[in-house]
Amino acid sequence: MNAEQKLTGYPSIDKPWLKYYSEEAINAPLPECSIYEYMWNNNKDYIDDIAIIYMGNKITYGQLFENIEACEKALNALGVKEKEIVTVAMPSIPEALYLVYAINKMGAVANMIHPLASANEIKDYLNEVKSKIFLMFDGTYNIVADVIMDTAVECAIVVNVSESLPFPIKQIYKLKATEPKLPQNTIYVSWKNFIKCGKNIIINRIKKDVDTLALISHTGGTTGDPKGVMCTDKGINTVIWEIGCNIPHQRQECMMAVLPPFINYSLVNCMLEPLAFGFKTVLIPKYEPNKLDKYIKNFVLTI
Repeated sequence: MNAEQKLTGYPSIDKPWLKYYSEEAINAPLPECSIYEYMWNNNKDYIDDIAIIYMGNKITYGQLFENIEACEKALNALGVKEKEIVTVAMPSIPEALYLVYAINKMGAVANMIHPLASANEIKDYLNEVKSKIFLMFDGTYNIVADVIMDTAVECAIVVNVSESLPFPIKQIYKLKATEPKLPQNTIYVSWKNFIKCGKNIIINRIKKDVDTLALISHTGGTTGDPKGVMCTDKGINTVIWEIGCNIPHQRQECMMAVLPPFINYSLVNCMLEPLAFGFKTVLIPKYEPNKLDKYIKNFVLTI
């Protein structure tokens, strides 16, 4: 009986995709580390390389590591524990990535949700996982302000999309945009005060079990309510590793991400993956299709 006759018809058993891989790739060991460690290990010796390009601001890998640690300290100051689920609702801005890596580094779980979902949808997302900490951009604040008290949230951090803009653009943005005024003596905390609260915190490092929950993303809800998809460090890193094994690449290639990071494809394939390989990752907080040619020209995109 030949190999074709032995097929069971169940892809999970037959694994037909393996025919596209070399024996070396099939037998290579998978990454046995956290999502953060995978990115750190591949970039710790290249701290001057560009990691993120955000509206003209070039953020190096060294600065990326510093910002991740600042977020980790701030989350520790708020009492976030290992395996606790922290909800993030942000567009494609640097702070979203700082938080994903920081949450992962400290052994907590990032629950990624649509930053512009309806008030009731966001309330359901928060209550589903009983998040005590909610990190959002100011556009989400305007949506949830009336329902946040109907959730388990004890602290809601609000970041403005201008936070990481270069100086001239940041000033112009602030003149044109209306930044929400956070009510005093409430659960709301500005991004600057959030980072400030972790300034003197000492971190106790942990070693993560790579088979435990790391991220929760959500389906599109085309056949009902969106479902939370539970992703492990090993699962995410395997997807990243698989691409790296099969697509030729080199450090400092340039890749653009336009979708918000609540979608696994956008977060994993368009952000975590290029950063793990030392790429320059362009973040577009509000994608405009008619500017695609300008994006390609301005950022010299390779992917």
